[in-house]
Amino acid sequence: MPRRSFRGPLLAKAVVRLLLILIIGWSVATYFLVVRPSLQSPPRHVDAVVVLGPASVAGALNLGIQDVRRGAATTLVISTAEAGFDNHLCNVLLRPGARTVCFFPHPATTAGEAQFVSVLARRSKWSSVTVITGRYHAARAAFLLRRCFAGRVYAVGADRGLRWSTWIRQIFYESGAWPKALARHDCS
Repeated sequence: MPRRSFRGPLLAKAVVRLLLILIIGWSVATYFLVVRPSLQSPPRHVDAVVVLGPASVAGALNLGIQDVRRGAATTLVISTAEAGFDNHLCNVLLRPGARTVCFFPHPATTAGEAQFVSVLARRSKWSSVTVITGRYHAARAAFLLRRCFAGRVYAVGADRGLRWSTWIRQIFYESGAWPKALARHDCS
């Protein structure tokens, strides 16, 4: 009587278990880094409020303008990395004594935005900034900025009016962007 091999079913079970563990791990990481990131609330005053692109998503730009108008900072920095950005917004009157700095990052990525902000922060002698961007992007944006900027970084995640399709697209995008951010060990 020939011996039956149980390797096939055991291997299949092991592969299924591994896939389940990976899917559960990905789901948990996505929830805590993208869907519901743990963000430290900013203090009443920081040196600058930074709105990362796309600024129009989720009301991020409106939050930044409101923060500077209420006195949270004297400088509003806006990344204009999105197509069709209305540059007239760079001249918005915030309040007396406040200024707006608009920039197009090179490269046009979150890392490029972090590099620009860190150079501007050094020149301006800032010690703290609040970063405002889509909630799905806030934790990674703050993580990258902390690699470039020695001061305190606070993040605010805007999510007003986001569609489910945007959430799904961003969950998959951020799933690939996080490993890339973690692989960076400097500000380049």
